[in-house]
Amino acid sequence: MVSKDKQKLRNIPAVSTILERKDIKALVPRWSLGRAPLDEALMKTVCDNSVSYCNLEFDLAFGKRSKRGTLAGEMAAVLAGAEAGVVVNNNAGAVLLVVSCFARDKEVLVSRGELVQIGGGFRIPEILIASGARLKEVGTTNRTVLMDYSKSVNENTGLIMKVHKSNFEIKGFVEEVSPSELSTLARKKRIPMLYDLGSGMVDSFGLPEFKAEPDIASAIRSNSDMVCFSGDKLLGGPQAGIIIGRGKYITALRNHPLYRPLRPDKLCLSALEQTLLAYLVAPEKIKLKSIFEQGISRLEERARHISFELGLDYVTPSPLKSTAGGGSTPSINYDSYGLVVRKNIEKLDIKLRNFDPPVVVRKGKDKIMLDLSTVLPGQDDLLLKALRSCLL
Repeated sequence: MVSKDKQKLRNIPAVSTILERKDIKALVPRWSLGRAPLDEALMKTVCDNSVSYCNLEFDLAFGKRSKRGTLAGEMAAVLAGAEAGVVVNNNAGAVLLVVSCFARDKEVLVSRGELVQIGGGFRIPEILIASGARLKEVGTTNRTVLMDYSKSVNENTGLIMKVHKSNFEIKGFVEEVSPSELSTLARKKRIPMLYDLGSGMVDSFGLPEFKAEPDIASAIRSNSDMVCFSGDKLLGGPQAGIIIGRGKYITALRNHPLYRPLRPDKLCLSALEQTLLAYLVAPEKIKLKSIFEQGISRLEERARHISFELGLDYVTPSPLKSTAGGGSTPSINYDSYGLVVRKNIEKLDIKLRNFDPPVVVRKGKDKIMLDLSTVLPGQDDLLLKALRSCLL
């Protein structure tokens, strides 16, 4: 038994440990491979701040205990132009906290076309029910107008919720109510409104395809009482749920009993603070920015170099299409460049996934595609080494 157990332990790192992965699957950030990559210098600061004691809940100016996460919330608010902010451990937790605080034993109005299912099978209706609220569906799947919300408001309405369709889209005969229209109605009816933005984009990264995607500043300008979003998608930080908005609502969330079990630890807060600080003073430190802003010509140059070094006629440079993925911008594809391999597809996929470090690729009908927009700058030599080992 002892020898068998030891053998199991020897095998664990190969299948269970979090490993560095070279994600070339044309999804940035890839939801199942760690979400947004973080800057090395940024993470060194996080490490330096975390290996010893730190002022996680201590006010150095006044020499007394303070509240955890205050700085991260304030920085997020400043970045978006909001009054205040608060941070929890993920965006589903943010929705859970808001609904529990303002709509427990009350109704939450949500358009039928916005009752989304997020990753891992979690559904907005189930989160609302877990919060102790009653879901009241408004409008139809493809068309919801302002009158649908107005007619549904009654003395039992606790919250009006707008959900950005960040992982799907509806086309054709469609209509939806804008956040600004909904916020006007909510204030008229004296009911708080939550705008679940999902992906949390701050910067369009110079991509014209992203111009139509709502960012956190425009969400605040819509006069939504509260806006929540993820930290590890298009924001490019660690996993976190960030809620920004009007001061009185953020204060109520901080004082709610559920906030304590949902609050993040010092590692998450430190990484988030450094990410938000980078946006404010040194945006070049945002790793997603360097990924999205590489430019086709640079990607093509890298692809041709790797292809030349391999010297294999079945590995060719090729233009590709990428999508942001990670529960964000479902209908947006942007131009990219990479490599196409047309030999030993199934065997190569398995070999690359079991290489050290592993390489995850996108498979087509008769080819494997390696999108260099998702290979971080400086990883080309590692990719070349993996391809040589697995192809030759």
